[in-house]
Amino acid sequence: MNIAHIVTPYFGPLNRGGTARVVNDLIRKQVDNGHQVIVMGGPATQMEKARVISFVNPKHKTKNWLLNWFYERKNGCVHTLKSLMQLRSEVDIIHNHLSEEGIGLSFLKKTPHLNTLHGTAYTYRDGLKFWTTKMFSMTRNTRLVAISKSAFVQQRQMYGKDLIGYVYNGIEPAPSSFVAKPAKLNDIELCFSGRADPRKGLHVAIEVVDKLRETKHDACLKVTLLYDIRYQGYFREMLHKMKSRPYIKCFINIPYLKVSEIIKNSDALLFPILWQEPFGIVQLEALACGTPVITFPIGPTTEIIRNGVNGFLCGDVDQMCNAVLEIHEINRRACRESVEEKFSANAMYRNYLEVYEKVIKND
Repeated sequence: MNIAHIVTPYFGPLNRGGTARVVNDLIRKQVDNGHQVIVMGGPATQMEKARVISFVNPKHKTKNWLLNWFYERKNGCVHTLKSLMQLRSEVDIIHNHLSEEGIGLSFLKKTPHLNTLHGTAYTYRDGLKFWTTKMFSMTRNTRLVAISKSAFVQQRQMYGKDLIGYVYNGIEPAPSSFVAKPAKLNDIELCFSGRADPRKGLHVAIEVVDKLRETKHDACLKVTLLYDIRYQGYFREMLHKMKSRPYIKCFINIPYLKVSEIIKNSDALLFPILWQEPFGIVQLEALACGTPVITFPIGPTTEIIRNGVNGFLCGDVDQMCNAVLEIHEINRRACRESVEEKFSANAMYRNYLEVYEKVIKND
């Protein structure tokens, strides 16, 4: 099969985690299984086994998040437009990973078209973002998939029957990433990894480790934080909190390989998510290392975490503290196996192939 992927011009190098890792693992699996793959990306896009074409060189971000958002939409439109003009008719399917721009310009090409909705399902409360999504979707000529069952339920309200299902994100866990026994200095070493976004719940993770310390447990927290310009006030507040706590170490914008080292040498990943995000890839990255996940039962966490098997689903901070004290009951090998069985790159590849065939057949 001839497959064209259109990824964001901001798509970064291979040593990053998150969505970039998922998309790269999917493309690698397709190439390894004999498919012809072309990638329309950005100047920083790197693919080991696929041809990459770049059209847009994104400028450095400004201190104004609204201006950044506008430039991302503009660059996405230019990139998608030029990508569709470049692609020839021998392509069997176009798999677009841009949400608004990819959906809005899909009418320009008669080739069967599929969009993965990697982003958030916006509602009326989101104002500008909701109406922008609504406007772009008016001209869509594409089928869409969500990345979790809970995201599918949310996004079906926006896209109706054009949203034909969901395909779970998957990753290719390296054999060397698994750690049966973490290397650590404290009795309890926890980690948090994510954006400096209040919805990610870093303040909750800090509260958990504070309570453990108050009950005389030798607990520490390692934080790998991504700066987000939209939440500067929260970022400064969290830095101030962590600075006054010697048992918390914070690493800001460090390379993904270092993030992985921190996660795999932790007793558990605290994932106190406070909103229904589409997936939460860091959960897979932790489980692949053998590190259990302690989280709240919100959205796709209930699809990824099996209570008492590869982590704990908790109702509040106190339950999280109790879960930390029971973390030794979790078999780290079972955590790894939960990724290999359901959330591997192989599973993702097979599921997308089924969707491709369905889209092509019904086009």
